[in-house]
Amino acid sequence: MTSRLRIIVTGLIAQHPLLAGVTWDYLQYVLGLARLGHDVYYFEDSGQWPYTPDGGASGNEWIARDCAPNVDHLARVMARFGLADRWAYRFPTRPRWFGLSHRERRAAIESADLLINVSGTLRRPADYRRVKRLVYPIRPSPRSSSSSRAGTSSSASGSTPTTSTSASARPSPPPCRTPATGGGRHASPSCSRNGGTRRRRARRSPR
Repeated sequence: MTSRLRIIVTGLIAQHPLLAGVTWDYLQYVLGLARLGHDVYYFEDSGQWPYTPDGGASGNEWIARDCAPNVDHLARVMARFGLADRWAYRFPTRPRWFGLSHRERRAAIESADLLINVSGTLRRPADYRRVKRLVYPIRPSPRSSSSSRAGTSSSASGSTPTTSTSASARPSPPPCRTPATGGGRHASPSCSRNGGTRRRRARRSPR
């Protein structure tokens, strides 16, 4: 690494405190960049209301009015990996911020070299246009051209470049088509290497 960058990573760690896989979806970016020597912050400003997985006391209260379980989960995760002072969470119902103070959040945004908007989780990306560069990791569609798999475009104001990076340099093949079948024999589709389909005759079940 030639230079140390200040990077903000966004995600949904607090939104889903019971889903460990979701935590790792976003935490891997934070930890990987930190271990490369960068100064990394985690911001959760999705605008999504916390929810109750069981419907609350009445069984029909799906919006959580208290975000304490969400904040506690995020705080524990960040503290476990030495990032106790590197996170911020916005509770949208009230609204209210947790973690970094207003002054600390503003300083992080204004001094950041890069913001990685993982999964496009930011509710208002325009609030972060002061960051020098915004990156949106995306998966290419089968019809995307090679020139559009990774590119840079200017923001609406022309001041902040926005970069889209694909998760793979090779587009995934088109979905297989299931042929119409009937009778005792049938053909099941299987994808070929070139993205097409070939028919594979199934064996007749023994009588």
